[in-house]
Amino acid sequence: MKTTNLKLAILSLCVVCFGYNLNGQSLDGKEVYIENLGSGKVFDLAYYSKSNGGNVQQYELHGGNNQIFQFIYAGSDYYFIRVKDSGLYLDIAEASGSNRANLQQYRFTGGHNQQFKVVPTGSGYYKIECRHSGKALDVTGGSKANYANIQQYSWNAGRGQYFKFVIAKPKGK
Repeated sequence: MKTTNLKLAILSLCVVCFGYNLNGQSLDGKEVYIENLGSGKVFDLAYYSKSNGGNVQQYELHGGNNQIFQFIYAGSDYYFIRVKDSGLYLDIAEASGSNRANLQQYRFTGGHNQQFKVVPTGSGYYKIECRHSGKALDVTGGSKANYANIQQYSWNAGRGQYFKFVIAKPKGK
């Protein structure tokens, strides 16, 4: 009984110190595909952009580095999310607090518009909440199509706002 309580205490401490987990593991440092519940498609950096302002859209999984994202723990249950292909970070454009503000990549600034909380929904999927606005990441219109934009939007529990994290495998492996 004491061993079980100690294990639970250690697990709880890990979740508090390193944010929410992925199958019992911290997301910190993990490289993942971010998959939408409604479409089954993943976040994708359009046209393999390596520039500030490069757009994030959804696209079918092909395993390119423009679809792999690394979570870096920022503290207080928030993460920076780095794009593997470009080395830039996910960012809400112009730190806008508005619905439909675009998710893009941008050089690291450390601003709250580059910090995201992973909130479990109890379904195996997660809400990704923007620190600066409290809004959720969202597939525009709940679209199932390739090239659909990723934006922030007030939480409405639509299928376009639920995501899961799949450990990335290098292309060709």
